[in-house]
Amino acid sequence: MGLKAWNAIEMEFPGTKAWETVTPYFEKRNIHFYVNRCGFNIVEFYNKFHPDPHQDSSLTQDERNEMFRFEKLMRSAGAHEHHAQAGGGLCSPRPLDAAR
Repeated sequence: MGLKAWNAIEMEFPGTKAWETVTPYFEKRNIHFYVNRCGFNIVEFYNKFHPDPHQDSSLTQDERNEMFRFEKLMRSAGAHEHHAQAGGGLCSPRPLDAAR
């Protein structure tokens, strides 16, 4: 179901050049899904030594999560890659600005 949902998102926004999402480091199934099913790359690991610049700075260290940041660069505007098998979990990605 998750992969079908992801494919539908890509088809709905064919002009997107890059996608970005994050997931907690301990969510192994999410990491597998984003990387091996959806085609994302891990590009950053947020932790106490490298905090997420978008996270609320008023949170204590215990309230912050270690997170992986993923990116998926599309081959060309409108490119869409189909996968044969369904993956798990739903994505909540966001398109990146064209300037990134």
